[in-house]
Formats: sequence, structure tokens, C-alpha cells
Amino acid sequence: MRPIELETVKIRLEGVRLAIARCRFAFLVSMIASVAILVTVWNAYMSPDSEFARQPHWSHDRQFTPEMQKQRLEGLKDARQLSPEKMTEVTDQVQQEIVAEWVKNQVISVGLLGIRISVEDFSILGSMGLLITATLWFYSVRNENLSIGNLLKHAYKFTDWDDRYFVFQGIAPHLIFVDLGHSNKPIRDFQKPDSLSEKARLIPLKVRLLLILPALTILIIVLADLWTVFRAPNPYRPSGLPLWQILDAKVLTWLLITDAVAFAFFVIALVMCREILRYATATGQLIERFRTHLIETCDTTGPLTLTNKSETPGPTDATPTQAPAPAS
Repeated sequence: MRPIELETVKIRLEGVRLAIARCRFAFLVSMIASVAILVTVWNAYMSPDSEFARQPHWSHDRQFTPEMQKQRLEGLKDARQLSPEKMTEVTDQVQQEIVAEWVKNQVISVGLLGIRISVEDFSILGSMGLLITATLWFYSVRNENLSIGNLLKHAYKFTDWDDRYFVFQGIAPHLIFVDLGHSNKPIRDFQKPDSLSEKARLIPLKVRLLLILPALTILIIVLADLWTVFRAPNPYRPSGLPLWQILDAKVLTWLLITDAVAFAFFVIALVMCREILRYATATGQLIERFRTHLIETCDTTGPLTLTNKSETPGPTDATPTQAPAPAS
């Protein structure tokens, strides 16, 4: 490899690493946004604390019957006579504190933007934010695939094995989620050669679920919204009835329109996540095939250099990366 060509490869490797770093950043943003929204939705609709807000009165307990109240009064050591309201004063205070914190947790604070988003606005604002992060992630993964693919096409034409291996090692250690055949098994023997017979899924199932998490989060937002409108008793209304029995037709229509828009965002985000998975799988296939080519063409019987395999290295030749095999 000529010095100018080596410098060009180094520059392209740096570009590939930057592309991989952008993918990591987009992945991190998508995961943080998805998890934050899922936690808030869980707290609002499925957390046990929400039951305290939906009960008809404080310290509501079907097991706390008048007979139990009488037994509780008779069991007091002092002669004080307490009213039923005083008997539940402590639990009333505890439940009021729980409901106060539950209401506060209905809002996500976005410190970077200096705004607060309520769980009631997730159908539009939350789904739109997740769609934007999925779009950023898609273009980052696509750029990563194109950068790695073009560089490997160039490296495949190198005549020296060490030159190709140099490019491979400049890329592979920076990839996080690609499984190149170890199947989550640690390497314990450096003398054992890599086996090409052990095939593993390039993108494991748990990683595939993470790749579609933004779209799944939007779907959960829509389902939780519909459950709130048609099934769940509303804790903010004195009647405690579902919203469809309380709201005016105009307001109810607007809520259904926002859910329809959020569902459209879900479909678009699902397509984006599917493309992200397709590009990530293609990148893994590129690395796996190039690795297979390196293993099949590896010659360990003599010195390997970054420039040539001549016995008399020139002044511009690089230092051998592997010592010659000892004579028998």
C-alpha cells in the first residue's frame, strides 16, 4: 500500500468511526425518549398508585367494615372514643401524599428545551418526538452502512492480507450490536482459530426489539389514550366515568383525531424502524463476509506486513504485524 493510499484509508476509517458514533448517539436519544415516555404512561395508567386517585373516597377499603371499626375501637387501650374519620386520618394523609406525587409524575420535564409535556399531550407531541428521533436514527444507520460498505469494497481489492486486516480491525471493534459468531460466548483460548461453522444471528432478538422500541412506544401511547377515553374511570372528574360519557362531542372528536394522527405517526415510525433493522443487518452481513474472507485467505506460515510479503523490506515498508513461524 502506497503512503498516500494508507493516509486515505486512515481518513476513511475516521469517517466510519464518526458515522458509528452518530448511530450510537441517535440510538441513545431514541432509547431515553422511549423509556421516559413509557415510564410516564405506566405511572399514569397502570401504576398501583393510580388506584388511590380513582377510589371514591380516602382510605377506601372494602374490608374495613363497621364491624372491624367497632373491634378496632374496642381494642384501644385508652378510653378515648374516636370517630370513624379519626380512625382513618393517618391513611388519609398517606394516600393524599401518594396522589399528589402521582399527579406530579404526569409531566415530563425536558431540561434541554426548558419545557414540560403532560401525559395528555403524548398522542401528538410524544409520538412526533419519537418519530423525529427515529428519522435521525435511520439516516445515521444508513450513513454508517454506506461508509462501511464503500470502504470494504475498496479494501477487498487490496493484494496484501495485512492491508485488508488493517481495515477490518479499524471497523469491527467499534460495532456494538453485531454478533460475529461468538453467540455470547467469551473467548478463552487465543490459540483456537475462529470457526466458520458456528452461525449466529447477526442482530440478536433483544437488540431487534430495541430497534423497534420507538414505534412500539407510539402504539402504547395510542392504546393507553383509547383506554382512557372509553374504559378507565377518570380521576379528574367527580362522576368517575370514562371520558366518552362526560365530554362534549366536539372535544371527544378532537381526541379521536389526535389519536388517529398518532397512529399514522406509528405506521411511519414502524417503517423507519424496519429500515433501521434492514440497514443494521446489512452492515453486519458486510462485516461477517469480510471477516470470512480474511479467515479463508489468512496465511500464517510467514511474515505479514502492511505493504508486501517480500523478504527484503524497503525503507517505506511497515513493521511486520506477525513474526515468522519458528523452524521445526
